[in-house]
Amino acid sequence: IVDRSSIHENLRKNNVFIGKYEPPANKDENGHENQYNAAKCLKCGLCLEVCPKYRDGGDFFGAAFANDCFLVASRGGKRKDLIGEAYEEHYKNECVYCLECMRICPMEIKMTASMAMLNGLKKQG
Repeated sequence: IVDRSSIHENLRKNNVFIGKYEPPANKDENGHENQYNAAKCLKCGLCLEVCPKYRDGGDFFGAAFANDCFLVASRGGKRKDLIGEAYEEHYKNECVYCLECMRICPMEIKMTASMAMLNGLKKQG
């Protein structure tokens, strides 16, 4: 039995959930493709199992968290800055970019697309 509670708890603590859709002013031509790619996440936790930085209960929340941060931030809205801060605190500043999360993902989610958008989030805002 896979315990996914840490994934959901980390999302809940940081208010990373899809709310009302507010389209961004600048439309990214690849935006929908990247959103669809990220939305395929099964929350299976395999990305966390292979990650050299992830420890359940630690401050680094792993690829599943970053992926959902991308989904929420890409939908626009007022929480975009808060999502950017949560991403920086619990992913960006700790990730070693080994990309084992992409290698193991059964849905072949391209985490690099999510990371690229989120890494530039603070610069845009």
